Amino acid sequence: MLCLPKFVCKGRDSEIAPTEDGSVFVGGNSDSRLLLVLCLHSNCRSGRVCETRHAARYQVRKVGFRSALPDGQYFGGHSTRLIRFPMNFNRFLLFLPVLILHFFCNFTANAEENPLALGAHFLKMGNYDAAITEYKRFLFFHPDDTRAAEIYHQIGLTYREQGLWQETIVSMRNAVQHAVSKEEKSEYQLELAVTLIASQNYDLARLELIKVTLRTSSGPLFQRALFLQVVANIYQFRWEEARDVLQNYTKDETLDKLFDDVVNLPHKSTRVAKVLSAILPGAGQIYAGNWRGGLNALVLNGGLGFVAVDTALDKHYVDALLWTYFIFWRYYNGNFYRAGKTVDEFNENASRRAADTILKRLQEIVETQ
Repeated sequence: MLCLPKFVCKGRDSEIAPTEDGSVFVGGNSDSRLLLVLCLHSNCRSGRVCETRHAARYQVRKVGFRSALPDGQYFGGHSTRLIRFPMNFNRFLLFLPVLILHFFCNFTANAEENPLALGAHFLKMGNYDAAITEYKRFLFFHPDDTRAAEIYHQIGLTYREQGLWQETIVSMRNAVQHAVSKEEKSEYQLELAVTLIASQNYDLARLELIKVTLRTSSGPLFQRALFLQVVANIYQFRWEEARDVLQNYTKDETLDKLFDDVVNLPHKSTRVAKVLSAILPGAGQIYAGNWRGGLNALVLNGGLGFVAVDTALDKHYVDALLWTYFIFWRYYNGNFYRAGKTVDEFNENASRRAADTILKRLQEIVETQ
């Protein structure tokens, strides 16, 4: 026999009673949310409130303003009718672990994909720090994932956008180490070489490019490695080495002529500049093309020398000696240093202009291919 326990409707006990058709009418207010639990335990007897957990739930819906029970009793206010949901509790318990497992699998998949999706979103929005954090979170939980190389590469590109060269190089090297295929490794090494060239680590860039050329003897990756080797050599003003590598990349008469001009490019001599500055302060800088610096050195050293000589002629030998040693000699030596540095800057600027001309021609060749 079913026992009908009391239940609480918003903090107030309500009475219940069965009808002839098996449904149950419950007294309560129209705004009440009712939930009736009927005990199915075999040991329960009529009239007792059962606290056992062996129970079935019923759904509640409002059916009328006033309802009458078989004995003629009425309950005030709106009445509510309970309609049973058919449910096999044991079958539900059997399927419950399957549902939990399915939920856990979906949650794990989302946990794996969300950091990557968030990282890409933050990177697109320009929030580089947040993108790097999401990528690193994925790598922390999945260090052996097959996409680790790609994610390290994305982290490196994000660092490169911020100009953090050292962090970029470390991330790119990690991408190379985690690459699965040879082609993927070569692609990441080329990106690493680009980063090294941009950070002026030309020797390290050439080393990575040599590794790529040894691994692949033809194809687009090989051609790009040759091109970057030419660029690295040009930035280091290694004209002959750049020309030798360029012969394997492309043949162009204009480039050959440009290389001939830069190899025979006249350079100023540092020794000549220092000798001229020793004879006449500022002459070495004028020789290197820096007229303003040369005239400034001439006037300054001439004035300081005049003071030293004039002091000595006045027989203030101690003052003349101190002036010459602590002031005049310092500026005179600085005149030598500035002459040599000016010549180095002149030669570097000339080589850089030639390098820019060659790189511009290379860019035109790449665009036409």
